[in-house]
Amino acid sequence: MKDICEIRNHRQKDHLIHKAWHKSIPFKFSFITWRLIKSRLPFTNNSVCRFIDMPVDCLCCSIAQPKTIQHFFIEGEPPLEISYHKRPVKMVLHDWWQTRSKNEAHKLIIHVTPIIIYWVLWTTRCYCRYGDQK
Repeated sequence: MKDICEIRNHRQKDHLIHKAWHKSIPFKFSFITWRLIKSRLPFTNNSVCRFIDMPVDCLCCSIAQPKTIQHFFIEGEPPLEISYHKRPVKMVLHDWWQTRSKNEAHKLIIHVTPIIIYWVLWTTRCYCRYGDQK
């Protein structure tokens, strides 16, 4: 009889998915980051919205731009004028999380900051789209 390890192929651990979860932040923050990494947020360029009739242009930009994950989180009009040189979201997260920490507090800040930033961007987008905020 074959050993179970010979039958089942183990998937390699995805470093970014593993980093998206942290015990010190709320589940919903990590969940949005996980969905961002897996391209499971409802934007017109992914399969989540393939059969849903949604507006094509981004609500947050003054000039009409296609509404994509890459545009919203990286290429859009940033309020703080922070530029990521139009690199993919996964690469930005990878580079951020590869930064060497000086101590445990610095390590925690490096780990949770992008997750919190993405959560705030996502909730602000939802308030603009479904609420009264502009």
